[in-house]
Amino acid sequence: MSSVVRYIIILAVCMLPLSAWGGDGNAEVKKETPATPWKDVKHAPGPKVSEIPEAYNDLMKTFAEYYDARKTGNYKKAYDLESSDFRKTMSFDLYNERLKSSAEIIAVRPLEVKPISEKEVMVRASFGYKLAAIDTVRFIQDHWVKEDNAWRHMPKEEN
Repeated sequence: MSSVVRYIIILAVCMLPLSAWGGDGNAEVKKETPATPWKDVKHAPGPKVSEIPEAYNDLMKTFAEYYDARKTGNYKKAYDLESSDFRKTMSFDLYNERLKSSAEIIAVRPLEVKPISEKEVMVRASFGYKLAAIDTVRFIQDHWVKEDNAWRHMPKEEN
């Protein structure tokens, strides 16, 4: 095949309208965004009906204080709200270093409290955080224990 014929074929292919390839040459390119129920975590609606009994108001106050302290970088206050058993196993310096390198918390919303005993509960919560430039929500089971009439956070044991 001569170079002139090859050039004409290439030119003809390039000049074909998009409809010849299964597209519409006049159609606008539409960007589809996936539908997500938590498009903006900071302003996402809470549960329609609270599943947290009023008996746990003191727990909810401490829960909010703990996550506000973590969110704002007040790791000393967060450390003070950890259980005494946990504080015996981890120094504040190590705790501080671990939290400084963790994901940025956007919002934490308690959804339900499940009692284990009179002085121990699990709080199911939505946990919104930013990792790099991605906002993410996951659901957590947060362990809390009552010590000296005050609720304290009990972190999961790491393996």
